[in-house]
Amino acid sequence: MVTPLFPLWACAALAMEPDLSALRLSPTTATLDNGLTVAVHEDHRAPIVAISLRYRVGAAEDPPGASGTAHLFEHLMFEGTERVPSGQYDALLAAAGATNNAWTDHDWTTYQVQGPPEVLDLALFLEADRLAGLSTGLKAEDIANQRDVVLNERLGDEITDDIYPIYALHWLVWPYEHPYSLPVLGTRVDVQGAERDTLVAFFEAHYVASNAVLTIVGDVDAQEAIALAERHLGALPLAPAPARVGPEDWPRGDPGWVYGRFTEERWVMLEDIDDQALYVAWNTVPRGHPDEPALDVLSMVLSGAQGTRLDDPLYYRRSRATGLSVWTGNGRLGGTFVFHATRDDRRLKPLLRVLDRELDRIRETPPSQEEIDRAISIWWADTVRALEDHEALADAIGECIVTFDEPDCLADDLGRYLAVTPEDVQRVANTWLVEQRVVLSVVSAGERRLEIPGSAEVYAP
Repeated sequence: MVTPLFPLWACAALAMEPDLSALRLSPTTATLDNGLTVAVHEDHRAPIVAISLRYRVGAAEDPPGASGTAHLFEHLMFEGTERVPSGQYDALLAAAGATNNAWTDHDWTTYQVQGPPEVLDLALFLEADRLAGLSTGLKAEDIANQRDVVLNERLGDEITDDIYPIYALHWLVWPYEHPYSLPVLGTRVDVQGAERDTLVAFFEAHYVASNAVLTIVGDVDAQEAIALAERHLGALPLAPAPARVGPEDWPRGDPGWVYGRFTEERWVMLEDIDDQALYVAWNTVPRGHPDEPALDVLSMVLSGAQGTRLDDPLYYRRSRATGLSVWTGNGRLGGTFVFHATRDDRRLKPLLRVLDRELDRIRETPPSQEEIDRAISIWWADTVRALEDHEALADAIGECIVTFDEPDCLADDLGRYLAVTPEDVQRVANTWLVEQRVVLSVVSAGERRLEIPGSAEVYAP
């Protein structure tokens, strides 16, 4: 049996204060001459190493008229180089007993490898090879192959009831030309028109050592791991990291004017779906904002377990909804707070009525301390348990660096949640969940009578 790294969730009802000191990891860090940041956390509980290479680039950096570029290039990173031909990246890692993964969102692109400690040398060699040789060997057929893969991936989203409406929701919540308004996968037209010159220029601008953070977690010696990083990645040239826009470049506005919205906007999306759906979304705060924890706790006071403000009246007691969730999303440039519920062939208005009633109650009277403790307890257990995974921990350390410029931020970042009070939750409900929101009904084409009244039709980009 492997001893848990963070034995912190025994205090199920937060009767005891969690031990934040266990989250102070003090990873060993170094900055190579070419600007690459390296952080290593030794964990010798099992013969495993996880490697996470995060680039400060995402869909927010897609060139105008070329949405989906960041995500498409994530796919192209596996097309091979002169030294490591197409298909060999995966094959070499698999032969060494390792797995790999990659993902892109609006803010970051991350490449991950996990396997036995001996794979570290190979993994760093492969990453260095891709950075040094990918753009020169990028062929038209490589682009065509991955373009088709991405278009098929997008097609899968388009036929999935609870994914495709999110495309429309982003388009509505964020203003025109905001970096978050278009889907990470890009529009179909833009992906089909992807050109080699644009892709190569994107790679050469953003895939530079100074724009990346390498985190290594596992059964390794920190100094030896840094030496391997220097050996393989240290020879890459020094190039400046490109400037990025910040939240100050896209001001949300005051509570009476949110990204150009002076009042609630109601929209309807017509889809061939089994259950009708309702989305209600507000613009909130970027990652790291002081109000982020209280908004997260508010979402858990509203939904996520039996006994919460929305799950009981909408699902457990009355079965008004067939599905229900409330979530937050906080990126570099801003955040969202989203309510989502599904219903069979009945009107969506009662769902909105219950949501508004419960939000008004919280705006007028803070939730109880018991509700706050329960929400934080569930969140704490889920969050810390997830960090037992080496890949998740490597990624979390990387996020500490890119968000707070501090590799050992976990205790302080997670500790912010333990300090949330009922009054904090009431305050953020009044501050951020304002009238200027987006209400999106998703109904079958022949069932417009079920939508929220006053909705205008919208299509996903």
